[in-house]
Amino acid sequence: MKKLCLLLAICTAVCAFGGAAAAEDGGSELKSAVLTAADRVVQTVFKSGSGVYDAGYGHICLNVIEKDDPAGEYLQPAFFRYDISDYSEYDIKEAVLVWKSGNHKNFTLFDVPGDDLSLSRAEGSDVPERIPVGGLITARTYNSGGTSPDLSGTYPGIPEGYNLAFDVTSYLKNKIHVGKTSVSVMFYSKWGGSAVLDGRGAQLWLRYDANTKPVIRLKSPETSDLVSGEGIRIAAEVTDADGTVEKVTVTFDGKEYATARTDDMYTVTVPATNVGDGAHEISVYAADDRGAERTLTKTVYCRSYTAGAAVLTDGDGGELDLKALKAGGKVNAAVDITSLVEKELPVTVTVCLYDRYNIMKTFGIGTAALTAAENTQTLHAAATLPNDTELKSVRICVYVTNGFKSEKLIDTGSKGAGL
Repeated sequence: MKKLCLLLAICTAVCAFGGAAAAEDGGSELKSAVLTAADRVVQTVFKSGSGVYDAGYGHICLNVIEKDDPAGEYLQPAFFRYDISDYSEYDIKEAVLVWKSGNHKNFTLFDVPGDDLSLSRAEGSDVPERIPVGGLITARTYNSGGTSPDLSGTYPGIPEGYNLAFDVTSYLKNKIHVGKTSVSVMFYSKWGGSAVLDGRGAQLWLRYDANTKPVIRLKSPETSDLVSGEGIRIAAEVTDADGTVEKVTVTFDGKEYATARTDDMYTVTVPATNVGDGAHEISVYAADDRGAERTLTKTVYCRSYTAGAAVLTDGDGGELDLKALKAGGKVNAAVDITSLVEKELPVTVTVCLYDRYNIMKTFGIGTAALTAAENTQTLHAAATLPNDTELKSVRICVYVTNGFKSEKLIDTGSKGAGL
């Protein structure tokens, strides 16, 4: 919908371990890898007047104020970023963050959606600005002693003595699905006090199928801006580097269409009757002979018109000056509308005046019927400001709809200012 508005260290290490050829997933060969953080922010406080808690011996410490809300503030957490680019093409079976501590704590793990651990300080501040934190990924309570055993045998390749495990499989797969090649997380604690953890930091253990996913390239439509009421040809090239493509499905707005295949190209045609004004989603799903899957989605926008910018004038046809607008004053709106379709297109332009409480005080309308493609008309609408309108603030909005028959909003614009 078009809006007509007038109103510190960096360290990367990857250790790969050949996993036993598992008899799951049709005989897929599963492998494992251990990733240390590519970036980290540790031993740093984010509240003015607080000192860094340091237990010595190279440990990483968390320091928590009991009423801290990590979404709003935190004292001394630990941040890690992991480069997963070498594994984003594989089918991740399991992902676990593993660390070591001897503390009895409820540890919490949060997403860092910006994936940026760089630090900056506001002028005059003695602490860095907060790194924005997203939603909770997982939380686990661990006890010191025998209830948190050494996990190096469970997750091959992690350091001996690591005893804290946080399952991040779904989290990591979702990140890969939206195209991320690195992820960043924040470790904290739900309870007040401090926690002492291994200075080597949390390590990301992966178990994955070395089979690569199919590759999908959407060839048609080439643009996201389409015309309503015309059929859409969807064409996708699907290949698999180390196997064969077993299944391809194509959907438009959730409805699956039969595909025609020529070599690596899969095509469908969406009938014109299913292509109306607004946003539509194209989705292509592919799976190979070993079960690796990929889905590609694209949003396209279909419309039967184009609308120019709204031009507002006063009652004399001059440029509208909101500060000069008085009770009883007139506001004119003009919008150029061009049809993109051959069928008749009823169009209505409405100009509305709202007061400071967002109550509509008055409106005016103008209508036209565009009868052929590339037929352009200028639609006019006028409204008069009532005498009882409080002139401290007035907002003027211009709406373009496809006629009063269905009153479907197809464009909107606004202008507002204190008077």
